[in-house]
Amino acid sequence: MDLRASILVRILAETDSVWIPSRTWNRPRPTNVYFARRVFARDGVPWESGGATEVDRKAMQRALEALAKSGAVKVHRPHRVKTLAVKLADTAEAEARKLVGLPGMYSAWLSAREVARHSKRPAEAALITDVWVSERKLIGERPPDEYRREAVLVEEMMLPALVRNYVGSCADRHGRVYYALTPAGWAWLDTGDEPPADDLDGEPDPDARAFYYERVRAALDWLDTSDPSDPKEIGGIPLPVAIEGIPLSGPWSPIV
Repeated sequence: MDLRASILVRILAETDSVWIPSRTWNRPRPTNVYFARRVFARDGVPWESGGATEVDRKAMQRALEALAKSGAVKVHRPHRVKTLAVKLADTAEAEARKLVGLPGMYSAWLSAREVARHSKRPAEAALITDVWVSERKLIGERPPDEYRREAVLVEEMMLPALVRNYVGSCADRHGRVYYALTPAGWAWLDTGDEPPADDLDGEPDPDARAFYYERVRAALDWLDTSDPSDPKEIGGIPLPVAIEGIPLSGPWSPIV
Protein backbone atom coordinates (compact mmCIF):
# COMPACT_ATOMS: atom_id res chain seq x y z
CA MET A 1 0.00 0.00 0.00
CA ASP A 2 1.61 3.23 -1.15
CA LEU A 3 1.12 6.71 0.33
CA ARG A 4 -1.67 7.59 -2.08
CA ALA A 5 -3.63 4.48 -1.17
CA SER A 6 -3.05 4.99 2.55
CA ILE A 7 -4.55 8.49 2.36
CA LEU A 8 -7.63 7.22 0.53
CA VAL A 9 -8.10 4.38 3.03
CA ARG A 10 -7.58 6.72 5.97
CA ILE A 11 -10.21 9.19 4.71
CA LEU A 12 -12.61 6.32 4.01
CA ALA A 13 -12.17 4.88 7.51
CA GLU A 14 -12.67 8.21 9.21
CA THR A 15 -15.71 8.92 7.03
CA ASP A 16 -17.28 5.54 7.74
CA SER A 17 -16.71 5.92 11.48
CA VAL A 18 -19.03 8.94 11.40
CA TRP A 19 -21.80 6.99 9.67
CA ILE A 20 -21.51 3.50 11.15
CA PRO A 21 -24.81 2.94 13.00
CA SER A 22 -24.24 3.78 16.66
CA ARG A 23 -25.50 1.18 19.12
CA THR A 24 -24.59 3.06 22.29
CA TRP A 25 -26.17 6.09 23.94
CA ASN A 26 -23.36 6.62 26.42
CA ARG A 27 -22.18 10.21 26.42
CA PRO A 28 -20.45 11.87 24.64
CA ARG A 29 -20.91 9.55 21.61
CA PRO A 30 -24.39 10.79 20.55
CA THR A 31 -23.36 14.43 20.66
CA ASN A 32 -20.07 13.88 18.86
CA VAL A 33 -21.78 11.82 16.16
CA TYR A 34 -24.41 14.55 15.75
CA PHE A 35 -21.76 17.22 15.15
CA ALA A 36 -19.50 14.98 13.05
CA ARG A 37 -22.32 14.16 10.62
CA ARG A 38 -23.22 17.79 10.14
CA VAL A 39 -19.61 18.84 9.66
CA PHE A 40 -19.16 16.03 7.15
CA ALA A 41 -22.15 17.15 5.11
CA ARG A 42 -20.63 20.62 4.85
CA ASP A 43 -16.85 20.02 4.77
CA GLY A 44 -15.85 16.37 5.22
CA VAL A 45 -13.80 14.76 7.99
CA PRO A 46 -11.05 16.63 9.86
CA TRP A 47 -7.58 16.39 8.35
CA GLU A 48 -4.14 16.48 9.93
CA SER A 49 -1.07 15.45 7.99
CA GLY A 50 0.39 13.48 10.87
CA GLY A 51 3.73 11.78 10.34
CA ALA A 52 6.58 11.24 12.75
CA THR A 53 8.89 13.80 11.13
CA GLU A 54 8.64 17.01 9.17
CA VAL A 55 9.73 15.10 6.07
CA ASP A 56 6.86 12.64 6.55
CA ARG A 57 4.34 15.44 7.05
CA LYS A 58 5.47 17.26 3.92
CA ALA A 59 5.30 14.06 1.88
CA MET A 60 1.78 13.44 3.16
CA GLN A 61 0.71 16.97 2.30
CA ARG A 62 2.19 16.72 -1.21
CA ALA A 63 0.35 13.46 -1.78
CA LEU A 64 -2.91 15.02 -0.58
CA GLU A 65 -2.40 17.99 -2.89
CA ALA A 66 -1.89 15.62 -5.81
CA LEU A 67 -5.11 13.79 -4.93
CA ALA A 68 -6.95 17.10 -4.71
CA LYS A 69 -5.57 18.23 -8.06
CA SER A 70 -6.72 14.99 -9.70
CA GLY A 71 -10.21 15.39 -8.23
CA ALA A 72 -10.01 12.25 -6.09
CA VAL A 73 -10.22 14.22 -2.83
CA LYS A 74 -12.17 17.40 -2.10
CA VAL A 75 -10.37 19.63 0.38
CA HIS A 76 -11.85 22.26 2.67
CA ARG A 77 -9.39 25.09 3.03
CA PRO A 78 -11.38 28.05 4.34
CA HIS A 79 -8.41 30.40 4.67
CA ARG A 80 -6.65 29.12 1.53
CA VAL A 81 -3.66 28.02 3.55
CA LYS A 82 -4.23 24.93 5.70
CA THR A 83 -6.47 22.00 4.79
CA LEU A 84 -8.93 21.48 7.64
CA ALA A 85 -11.22 18.79 6.20
CA VAL A 86 -11.32 16.30 3.36
CA LYS A 87 -13.91 14.23 1.50
CA LEU A 88 -13.50 11.47 -1.08
CA ALA A 89 -14.93 11.89 -4.55
CA ASP A 90 -17.23 9.05 -5.59
CA THR A 91 -14.65 7.34 -7.79
CA ALA A 92 -11.99 7.52 -5.08
CA GLU A 93 -14.42 6.16 -2.50
CA ALA A 94 -15.21 3.22 -4.78
CA GLU A 95 -11.49 2.60 -5.27
CA ALA A 96 -10.81 2.68 -1.53
CA ARG A 97 -13.73 0.37 -0.70
CA LYS A 98 -12.52 -2.15 -3.25
CA LEU A 99 -8.97 -1.87 -1.92
CA VAL A 100 -10.05 -2.87 1.59
CA GLY A 101 -12.65 -5.41 0.44
CA LEU A 102 -15.77 -3.49 1.43
CA PRO A 103 -19.09 -3.46 -0.44
CA GLY A 104 -19.72 -0.46 -2.67
CA MET A 105 -22.65 1.31 -4.29
CA TYR A 106 -24.24 -1.77 -5.85
CA SER A 107 -24.48 -3.41 -2.43
CA ALA A 108 -25.83 -0.17 -0.96
CA TRP A 109 -28.44 0.01 -3.72
CA LEU A 110 -29.58 -3.55 -3.01
CA SER A 111 -29.70 -2.79 0.73
CA ALA A 112 -31.69 0.41 0.22
CA ARG A 113 -34.17 -1.48 -1.96
CA GLU A 114 -34.63 -4.00 0.84
CA VAL A 115 -35.33 -1.17 3.30
CA ALA A 116 -37.86 0.23 0.80
CA ARG A 117 -39.55 -3.17 0.56
CA HIS A 118 -40.32 -3.01 4.28
CA SER A 119 -41.20 0.71 4.28
CA LYS A 120 -44.12 2.87 3.21
CA ARG A 121 -43.91 5.91 0.99
CA PRO A 122 -43.79 9.27 2.78
CA ALA A 123 -47.41 10.11 1.94
CA GLU A 124 -48.55 6.72 3.25
CA ALA A 125 -46.44 6.48 6.43
CA ALA A 126 -48.50 6.57 9.61
CA LEU A 127 -46.47 4.54 12.11
CA ILE A 128 -42.83 4.81 13.17
CA THR A 129 -42.27 1.33 11.76
CA ASP A 130 -43.53 2.54 8.38
CA VAL A 131 -40.34 4.61 8.25
CA TRP A 132 -37.82 2.84 10.50
CA VAL A 133 -37.07 -0.74 9.48
CA SER A 134 -35.49 -3.04 12.06
CA GLU A 135 -32.24 -4.70 11.07
CA ARG A 136 -33.88 -7.93 12.24
CA LYS A 137 -36.21 -7.72 9.23
CA LEU A 138 -33.15 -7.49 6.98
CA ILE A 139 -31.26 -10.28 8.74
CA GLY A 140 -33.97 -12.69 9.90
CA GLU A 141 -33.74 -14.98 12.88
CA ARG A 142 -30.21 -16.26 13.45
CA PRO A 143 -28.19 -17.67 16.37
CA PRO A 144 -26.60 -14.81 18.36
CA ASP A 145 -23.05 -15.10 16.97
CA GLU A 146 -24.28 -15.43 13.41
CA TYR A 147 -26.72 -12.55 13.94
CA ARG A 148 -23.89 -10.24 15.07
CA ARG A 149 -21.83 -11.12 12.00
CA GLU A 150 -24.80 -10.48 9.73
CA ALA A 151 -25.51 -7.15 11.46
CA VAL A 152 -21.96 -6.00 10.68
CA LEU A 153 -22.37 -7.14 7.07
CA VAL A 154 -25.62 -5.16 6.79
CA GLU A 155 -23.84 -2.10 8.18
CA GLU A 156 -20.97 -2.42 5.69
CA MET A 157 -23.33 -2.92 2.76
CA MET A 158 -25.38 0.10 3.84
CA LEU A 159 -22.43 2.45 4.44
CA PRO A 160 -22.18 4.04 0.96
CA ALA A 161 -25.89 4.94 1.22
CA LEU A 162 -25.50 6.17 4.81
CA VAL A 163 -22.57 8.40 3.83
CA ARG A 164 -24.67 10.01 1.08
CA ASN A 165 -27.71 10.41 3.37
CA TYR A 166 -29.79 8.11 1.17
CA VAL A 167 -30.44 6.02 4.29
CA GLY A 168 -30.51 7.06 7.94
CA SER A 169 -29.81 4.88 10.95
CA CYS A 170 -30.86 5.01 14.59
CA ALA A 171 -31.00 2.57 17.50
CA ASP A 172 -33.09 1.99 20.57
CA ARG A 173 -31.76 1.91 24.14
CA HIS A 174 -30.86 -1.76 23.74
CA GLY A 175 -28.63 -1.04 20.73
CA ARG A 176 -30.98 -2.54 18.16
CA VAL A 177 -30.47 -0.68 14.89
CA TYR A 178 -33.16 0.57 12.50
CA TYR A 179 -32.75 1.97 9.00
CA ALA A 180 -34.91 4.48 7.11
CA LEU A 181 -34.87 5.85 3.58
CA THR A 182 -34.47 9.62 3.38
CA PRO A 183 -36.19 11.73 0.69
CA ALA A 184 -32.91 11.63 -1.25
CA GLY A 185 -32.89 7.86 -0.89
CA TRP A 186 -36.40 7.46 -2.28
CA ALA A 187 -35.43 9.72 -5.18
CA TRP A 188 -32.29 7.63 -5.78
CA LEU A 189 -34.31 4.43 -6.01
CA ASP A 190 -36.94 6.11 -8.18
CA THR A 191 -34.57 7.36 -10.89
CA GLY A 192 -35.16 4.29 -13.06
CA ASP A 193 -31.49 4.23 -14.06
CA GLU A 194 -29.49 1.05 -14.30
CA PRO A 195 -28.23 -0.17 -10.92
CA PRO A 196 -24.61 0.60 -10.03
CA ALA A 197 -22.00 -1.83 -11.31
CA ASP A 198 -21.16 -4.85 -9.18
CA ASP A 199 -18.55 -3.89 -6.62
CA LEU A 200 -17.14 -7.05 -5.05
CA ASP A 201 -14.73 -8.27 -7.73
CA GLY A 202 -11.00 -8.53 -7.02
CA GLU A 203 -8.96 -9.33 -3.94
CA PRO A 204 -8.48 -6.75 -1.16
CA ASP A 205 -5.07 -5.55 -0.03
CA PRO A 206 -4.46 -7.13 3.44
CA ASP A 207 -2.40 -4.16 4.63
CA ALA A 208 -5.04 -1.68 3.47
CA ARG A 209 -7.78 -3.71 5.15
CA ALA A 210 -5.89 -3.86 8.46
CA PHE A 211 -5.12 -0.14 8.27
CA TYR A 212 -8.79 0.66 7.58
CA TYR A 213 -10.05 -1.14 10.68
CA GLU A 214 -7.26 0.36 12.78
CA ARG A 215 -8.33 3.85 11.74
CA VAL A 216 -12.02 3.07 12.30
CA ARG A 217 -11.31 1.92 15.86
CA ALA A 218 -9.27 5.05 16.55
CA ALA A 219 -12.00 7.31 15.15
CA LEU A 220 -14.73 5.57 17.18
CA ASP A 221 -12.58 5.92 20.31
CA TRP A 222 -12.37 9.64 19.60
CA LEU A 223 -16.17 9.87 19.32
CA ASP A 224 -16.48 8.05 22.64
CA THR A 225 -14.03 10.18 24.61
CA SER A 226 -13.67 13.69 23.17
CA ASP A 227 -15.42 16.68 24.66
CA PRO A 228 -18.23 17.88 22.36
CA SER A 229 -17.86 21.27 20.72
CA ASP A 230 -21.08 22.32 22.46
CA PRO A 231 -21.73 20.45 25.74
CA LYS A 232 -25.32 21.75 25.85
CA GLU A 233 -26.21 19.76 22.72
CA ILE A 234 -27.45 16.23 23.48
CA GLY A 235 -27.33 14.98 19.88
CA GLY A 236 -29.59 12.21 18.67
CA ILE A 237 -32.17 10.43 20.78
CA PRO A 238 -32.97 6.70 20.76
CA LEU A 239 -35.97 5.13 19.13
CA PRO A 240 -38.58 3.61 21.47
CA VAL A 241 -37.82 0.08 22.65
CA ALA A 242 -41.49 -0.92 22.28
CA ILE A 243 -41.83 0.60 18.83
CA GLU A 244 -44.63 -1.41 17.23
CA GLY A 245 -47.88 0.47 16.70
CA ILE A 246 -46.56 3.93 17.68
CA PRO A 247 -47.87 6.63 15.32
CA LEU A 248 -45.57 9.20 13.76
CA SER A 249 -45.88 12.42 15.70
CA GLY A 250 -43.95 14.67 13.33
CA PRO A 251 -42.18 14.76 9.95
CA TRP A 252 -41.59 11.30 8.58
CA SER A 253 -38.03 11.95 7.46
CA PRO A 254 -35.34 10.34 9.65
CA ILE A 255 -33.04 12.54 11.69
CA VAL A 256 -29.57 11.27 10.88
